[in-house]
Amino acid sequence: MNYKDLLNKLKNYSKIIIAGPQRTGTTYCAYIIAKDLGYIHLDENKIAISSVETVKEKLKTKEKLVVQCPELTYQIHEISSPKEQPTIVLIMKRNIKDIQNSEKRIKWRGFNGIKNRYKRKFKSLYSEEWWDKWKDNQAAELRYYFYNNHQYYNMKVEHMYVPYKILEQTSEFISK
Repeated sequence: MNYKDLLNKLKNYSKIIIAGPQRTGTTYCAYIIAKDLGYIHLDENKIAISSVETVKEKLKTKEKLVVQCPELTYQIHEISSPKEQPTIVLIMKRNIKDIQNSEKRIKWRGFNGIKNRYKRKFKSLYSEEWWDKWKDNQAAELRYYFYNNHQYYNMKVEHMYVPYKILEQTSEFISK
């Protein structure tokens, strides 16, 4: 799929959720899709998205929205939508090494917070020893693991991976 095909597909949805690991292009993807489709762009930092309930409230509006919320990837399977407001979740997919290099470049140190959110949400599924195997700098692997193994089959709306490379086909992309 190329970017033009993605936009054509997304025109069928009034709500588009952009999620996935940090440093995968969620901010830019949400911005450019909203711009190119003429939808309202809701950046997680500007509207203080702190819970899946906040996103669910935003989805009840009549406006066409693109919501960027990578922090809520661990809860993304809980999002649903009424039939009159078709919703799709896009999970950004990027090479793990590129994500880790980007994290190092900006001196990102948020892994323990991410691990703790997943651990609280999915604690009953794994032993303490299993959780201990996840070390610093594995946030993307942890998020992809849970999406692929636990969330994918429990999604309540249409969802798909979007490769980071597709962003290179957009009008404002700046390479790393």
